[in-house]
Amino acid sequence: MHVYQVSPVLTLIEKHVSRELALLFGLDGPHAGGMTQPGGSASNSSSVIIARNTLYPETKRSGLGGRRFVLFTSAHGHYSLEKAAQIHGFGSDAVRPVPVDAQGRMDPAALRRLILEAKDQGEIPFYVNATAGTTVLGSFDPFDEIADITEEFGLWLHVDGSWGGSIVFNEQIRQTRLKGIERANSIAVNPHKMLGTPVTCSFLLGKDMTQFWQAMTLPAG
Repeated sequence: MHVYQVSPVLTLIEKHVSRELALLFGLDGPHAGGMTQPGGSASNSSSVIIARNTLYPETKRSGLGGRRFVLFTSAHGHYSLEKAAQIHGFGSDAVRPVPVDAQGRMDPAALRRLILEAKDQGEIPFYVNATAGTTVLGSFDPFDEIADITEEFGLWLHVDGSWGGSIVFNEQIRQTRLKGIERANSIAVNPHKMLGTPVTCSFLLGKDMTQFWQAMTLPAG
């Protein structure tokens, strides 16, 4: 969690472990990988900024420019998305809760309807947060169906797997619960939860780490 010159061995370990973890989730492109984070909330917050700066690169320097960006998350999604929206200047009202079904999973049809409504109102949808293991019911959203929608509209798909993402280590369960998660642009996972790691251990994984670098890097001088 520092720079290579200060901790070269730990930096190499971080890169190797995050790359292997990304591979488990099916993020197997040439630039797939990840980075450690202070926690799941930080991973989700970072993903919002990476999404905005990647899809709208001018915002990295000039800010929102009066545009009304909106993001979508399950009605059972974690409160960290609303917190991130406040921190990054979008405001709580920019977070649109998507209705869930009887099993607590995001309703893709409702997501599509809300995206269209936002566009009709002159807003800019840019980010969808799906969940792997909700706080309320431990539900896993239908990632394939959600990915179809985000790809249709050119939105960033993030999966908050802070709790349930660790089932990726169970080859049988992950086939159904995590089906389609490899289509996400970014994934948050916390081994200090389900895997019982005794110290805080969080990762933000990405399909293309060059996007992360371009979105987040700043000159250190």
